[in-house]
Amino acid sequence: MMRITRSCFLMAMFGLLPACSLMGTSDTDTENRAIPTLAELQPVTLEEADEEKVEVDVRQVISHYQDLLPSVEDPEVRAKILYRLADLKMLQTDEMQDVEVPESEEVAGLNEYELTIDTYESLLQTYPDRQDNDQVLYQLAKAYDLQGDQESALDRLDQLVTRYPQSEYATEANFRRGEILYSMGDYPEAGGAFNQVVTNSQADNTFFEKALYMKGWSQFKQGGFERSLMTFVELLDHMLPESSSHKEVGDERAGLVNDQFRVMGFAFSYMDGADTVRELFRKVGARHYEHLVYDNYAKLLVSREQNLDAISLYQQYIELHPYSVWSPQYQAKVIDLQIGEGLIAEARDEKARFVDNYGIRSDFRNQVVAKEGKEIPVIVDEKLALFIDELAKYHHARAQQRRKNNEDAKSEYQLASRYYGEFADTFPDSPKTPEMVYLLGESLYEVGDLQRAIFAYEKAAYQYPEFINGAQAGYAAIATHGELIKQSPEASRDILTSEKVASQLRFVEHYPQDPRALDVQANAAATLFEMKDYLAAIPAAETVANWQPLPDREVQLNAWLIISHSHYALENYSEAEGAYAQSIALMPENDERREDTVELLAASIYRQGESLLKQGETEAAIDEFLRVSLVTPGASIRVNAQYDAATYMLQLSQFDRAIPVLEDFRSRYPNHELSKDIPAKLAVAYRETKQWDHAASELKTIASTHEDPNVRRESLLMAAEIYEANGYVPEAIDTYRAYANTYPEPADLAMEAQFVLSELYNTTNEPDKRYFWLRKIESSYEGHASQASDRMRFLAAGATIELADVAYEEFQSVKLVAPLSQNLARKKKTMESAMKAYKKAANYRIAEYTTRSTFQMGEIYAQFSRDLLDSERPANLSDLELEQYELLLEDQAYPFEEDAISIHESNAQRSWSGVYDVWVKNSFRALEKLFPVRYQRVEEIPVVSESIL
Repeated sequence: MMRITRSCFLMAMFGLLPACSLMGTSDTDTENRAIPTLAELQPVTLEEADEEKVEVDVRQVISHYQDLLPSVEDPEVRAKILYRLADLKMLQTDEMQDVEVPESEEVAGLNEYELTIDTYESLLQTYPDRQDNDQVLYQLAKAYDLQGDQESALDRLDQLVTRYPQSEYATEANFRRGEILYSMGDYPEAGGAFNQVVTNSQADNTFFEKALYMKGWSQFKQGGFERSLMTFVELLDHMLPESSSHKEVGDERAGLVNDQFRVMGFAFSYMDGADTVRELFRKVGARHYEHLVYDNYAKLLVSREQNLDAISLYQQYIELHPYSVWSPQYQAKVIDLQIGEGLIAEARDEKARFVDNYGIRSDFRNQVVAKEGKEIPVIVDEKLALFIDELAKYHHARAQQRRKNNEDAKSEYQLASRYYGEFADTFPDSPKTPEMVYLLGESLYEVGDLQRAIFAYEKAAYQYPEFINGAQAGYAAIATHGELIKQSPEASRDILTSEKVASQLRFVEHYPQDPRALDVQANAAATLFEMKDYLAAIPAAETVANWQPLPDREVQLNAWLIISHSHYALENYSEAEGAYAQSIALMPENDERREDTVELLAASIYRQGESLLKQGETEAAIDEFLRVSLVTPGASIRVNAQYDAATYMLQLSQFDRAIPVLEDFRSRYPNHELSKDIPAKLAVAYRETKQWDHAASELKTIASTHEDPNVRRESLLMAAEIYEANGYVPEAIDTYRAYANTYPEPADLAMEAQFVLSELYNTTNEPDKRYFWLRKIESSYEGHASQASDRMRFLAAGATIELADVAYEEFQSVKLVAPLSQNLARKKKTMESAMKAYKKAANYRIAEYTTRSTFQMGEIYAQFSRDLLDSERPANLSDLELEQYELLLEDQAYPFEEDAISIHESNAQRSWSGVYDVWVKNSFRALEKLFPVRYQRVEEIPVVSESIL
């Protein structure tokens, strides 16, 4: 059994292509052969859609019409029935072709078409001029075609388009004519028929695309390759509007589109290949499907093993369309083809161009993405990732090999770094990126671009937490920082060193378990300290000191020293003290740093005292100063601390507390410069605690040791005064005497000392020594009379009158007894001396001394007068002689009495000017005795009226 098949004509009615035969060869056969001849090339066959079948019993309908026909007399109605019966019989014959029948019955089916043909022919003869004969001709042509009589079918179709050019069947009739003519090999006529369809059915897409397609094939079969290309371009414009994509045309039409690309490829090959493609689009202008034309043609070339031609074709497209999203895809195909051809070097160069043309910094990206808003095809980035990786590793490997061979590798490292950086910038989230960034750092380091190498290393180390070589990258960054510092000018090294330290601290923060972390941290701390960035050095060093497990003793010690010194520099003296103590605890006894560290520990305590002083906490400051001696007894600053402690004790009037501190200081540091001030401080402390002898002793020490002569002089005088005031007479005498003998200047103070000495000797009952110093007073005054103060004049007057009293006493002591002449001479002499002394005292014009001197002088004369009268008489004198002797004595004594009266009167007269002291009074009393007639009465003392005052 077999299915009765329809003829090509019947198939064409329902949408099939007009040619009966399919392509002479399959695609596979074509790919394995050279370009086929024109006779071998055939258009592709398209499937037609199934018509919707209506379930109708055609035979029953035919039977009804046949039964009706004899009774119809109206010629028009009868004609319509006959036309309808013919169509039904055609339909019945068609249905029979879909029924499986024995082969023996196949001929019977074909005979049914003959009956249908006869029916239609009869109708044409019976009704030659009916208007609807176009349908009869159409059906008749179909029947002839289904029966296999193409010439008769073509004849009826020719009649249809000639007699009925406006028929609804005219377009299809021309299309069927073209098919039959094409199948007969009459390509010019076939092309004309297809052109009629294209021309007359612009609005009817049913036959337009197929007719235009077959028109192109007809032109191609005639060798009109350029014309066929133009036709296919027109068809592609229609089938692939710019708003659609190749994928949107559907499977049926996609096959038609693909076949166009195929036949266009053949046309290109028959002409000038890639040049023809370029020329075609130069003529027709740019087309949005141009890339498909290139690609399909390239695929055809590859199928014919013309890979080099395909490479050139793709490269032409890339050159003409640098910003097309298809260009990178085609360049990738070029690379694959080059590799397939064994052109490895060329492929590598092409990969480099691919990266240049489509990489992240390319004009292509800027144009396509930024300006046109298009998306980059995924395959482009896939290829970029592959190619950049390959190129980077290739150039890195070449660089290493060149360096191994002692050749210049810089250019290769530069290329490697370029590609490593390109990969990282293009694919920041790729699993390969961390390693690429790390290798970028390595390459940049090799070319000496240390700044960028550092950036790459640190990016690899700290921006990719999962990177297995992160620690190595971080450490490489640190090493590169160091190298950069060495190569940089001095002016920029501070900034670069800060950046290195930041990198070190970052390394430790991210990789604390790395075996190098401790050394890195320790180095960072030391560097910060060297840079005097103490605030940062402290926590950095504390991290080292507190590292777990604990580092060895020396590492700890260095950390604590940094902490100590930094706190000290920042004036955090309390913290510095604790850190220095910790440092000393870690130091061996013989460590050469120990002595300096102890000194700094002491200084830290001392500075705390100074800080407390600034805050007004003197008591607490004293405790800190004293603590220096307790904690660091051997430190040099103990001298200052102990001295300051005592000084501030004195300020706080803690004299009892200060004394042992000062005494200890002097005993410990007798030759120290500060010891010079200890006596003065002790003198104050002793004086305030009423330890007068000690106070004076310290002042005497100052007087003998101080550099300043004024200080020495004042100290000695002060010591003398202390001795004097507190009853230490011998010591006072010794000290005043030393002062008076050593410091004649200033004269006023010297005279005061001399005066005190005279007074002290008076208390010790040593008159001669007293008189000595009284005379010193006189001589001191005489040497400075012109500049003397009232006090100096007063002291001088006092001394003179005291000496005058001594002379007076001596005068009194001389008795006028035998031998009278000698004693008289002595008496006169002592009288003259006393008078002279009193006159001298009076000349100082000190009121109390003037009145006293005047009185004394009057008394001397009065006394001398009395002594003369009371003198011892010579023996053996007769009465007469004795009387004459008495008269003689009276004559001698009287003038002196007169002088005495005169002197006393002058003294008494001072009362008239308001002076009425004891000596004036005494003069009045003396006058009462000397001149009773006048003075033996109550003296009247003038009273000054208050109104005058």
